[in-house]
Amino acid sequence: MCYRAGRQTPRPRSELPSLGAIRAGAKHSPMLDVLDTVERWRSGGQRVALATVVGVEKSAPRDAGATMAVNERGEVAGSVSGGCVEAAVYEEAQDAIAGGRARLVTYGISDAQAIEHGLTCGGTIHVFVERLDW
Repeated sequence: MCYRAGRQTPRPRSELPSLGAIRAGAKHSPMLDVLDTVERWRSGGQRVALATVVGVEKSAPRDAGATMAVNERGEVAGSVSGGCVEAAVYEEAQDAIAGGRARLVTYGISDAQAIEHGLTCGGTIHVFVERLDW
């Protein structure tokens, strides 16, 4: 399950694309190469969205400042979390590219939920997603 703050029920993984499907054929760049990749995509005329972890509460796979870029062809560079959260952020990025609206999204899982899913503890991340118009 992928838990997004404000939702009454978690979004089942079956409703999200798999990371394999998202990254199929996409060049996955190390974090230091995200900006270079974004510049290459933009110079090629691609519209791009950038997702940045702006806050972490308790435990999270990535620290604040982690970034993931997505272009309109679905290619991905970088990472903000992994698992179902990354797939959900990918969808938010695609929506930002299409509509231009920036948004702050929050994903979290309680300690009890984490234990149910085989994790040692819960945590929350806040991710700012924006279309790059520069």
